[in-house]
Amino acid sequence: VIQLQGDQRKNVSTFLVQAGIVKKENIKIHGF
Repeated sequence: VIQLQGDQRKNVSTFLVQAGIVKKENIKIHGF
């Protein structure tokens, strides 16, 4: 599980998914 925090978390998660590094369901976004 990759946990992202900070202002770039949406951009980073989108990049990772588009790059095929991780699946969207494996990303947990905190801070909302």
